[in-house]
Amino acid sequence: MYDNRKNSMKLKIKFVSLVVVLLLNTIGCVNNDLSDNMENSENMNIITDDNNIEIPVGDKNAEATKGSADNQKTEESNKHGKGSFQTEKQSTEEQVSISMLSEEQRNLIIAFMDDYYETLATLEVINPSTYFVDPEGRNSVLNQVVWSFMVKLRGKQSIDLLMDQYEYILTLESVETEEEDVEITLTEDSIQTYKAYPNVTSEQYNTIHHFVLNNTDNGWRIESHRQRGTLYWNLLGDYHERRDEEEDIIIDEQEAIESIYTQMNVLLEKADSNFMLRQETIEKVELPEYDYEYNRTAAIEYANSWIDERNETWLDYSSYGGNCQNFASQILLAGGIPMDLKGSELWKWYSTNLNDNTSSTGRTSSWTGVDNFLEYASENRGYGLVSDTNAPYYSGEIGDLIIMGYDENWRHTVVISEVIKDERGNTIDYLINSNTSDLRNFPVGAYIYTRQKLVKIYGWNE
Repeated sequence: MYDNRKNSMKLKIKFVSLVVVLLLNTIGCVNNDLSDNMENSENMNIITDDNNIEIPVGDKNAEATKGSADNQKTEESNKHGKGSFQTEKQSTEEQVSISMLSEEQRNLIIAFMDDYYETLATLEVINPSTYFVDPEGRNSVLNQVVWSFMVKLRGKQSIDLLMDQYEYILTLESVETEEEDVEITLTEDSIQTYKAYPNVTSEQYNTIHHFVLNNTDNGWRIESHRQRGTLYWNLLGDYHERRDEEEDIIIDEQEAIESIYTQMNVLLEKADSNFMLRQETIEKVELPEYDYEYNRTAAIEYANSWIDERNETWLDYSSYGGNCQNFASQILLAGGIPMDLKGSELWKWYSTNLNDNTSSTGRTSSWTGVDNFLEYASENRGYGLVSDTNAPYYSGEIGDLIIMGYDENWRHTVVISEVIKDERGNTIDYLINSNTSDLRNFPVGAYIYTRQKLVKIYGWNE
């Protein structure tokens, strides 16, 4: 499948340090600006878009079922895709080759990842417990619950999120051996097609995984697995917070497992209420006045150009809390929205130094921070951006932004790349582009962040 999509799937090999994996375990940007102490850098580029994608309304098969250990191995003939390891990666610092892992270790990881993707493809949970050293322990349960949560969440959507196909490539980033344990960090690039829109390829880049494998009497098993993303930390919930506060505290394993299940139910309850909020409509939308219209075509051309790579004019904030809002701000600038140095609400980036004054120097938190940008977009009057942060969720167009989190603790910003409509012309979902993590034409309905706010961009005033 990769051979047929070389133009759309540019697989790059990048070194990601283990420190970043452990300390910045977030998908997307944090809710405030963590990059306030950065120094240095400034501008822009292109690609293309279509307009709306129309799909027929259909029934969806989305009932989550828990697979048994007996059915754990997915039959090869029934799989919707496959995965493989990149042969090797090189950097100026070191060379990492898959020869550093045994065939048994590689096969274990691939089997685990295949079952993960088959779970998402079919929306039926395949139980991964027998891959783990302790099938009933906290690390096994955490991954089972993550898979179950994603299946249940996608099953709640109005759009069919069953997959037709997937393929993924794993790139080994680091291997550390300590006695019977092997610690492995790798990155994953993938492509997916969904039944709802089979002609669209969704791309996902640089997802970071951290495995600890243990050599048991029954062969290699997984001691623990974490995927970069707030879902793992949120499911650990209070247990994770207490471990942070008191590193030496010992918590009962059963207590930790119960906490994981409790947190999943909390997030699913939030999801139900968040989905209801998306359906809210406004009887009459007052269109604002503006001097110049937002250039949506130029904005989405820029958005399509900088996935899985960065425009070196700007600092990449991926290692400082996330690059998502920085990327979104660049997109608005590409669409003709000027930096705003006037009035009390400011939005600018001239260098990495943080300052909230009207000089053509430094940057404002509103350029790189999700909450800060939302405040700017909500409060700005007069010169600069004209937008609506309370627009009906399903009134979005290409180039508009969606800000998201589990609740109003906003954590991430994405840009709409396509609008998904049913055969009656009603918007039922969006495809989006984003940085950190890097996604192109990804269904926003598949996001784990269920509280989503549309920021409708109109243009700007002189």
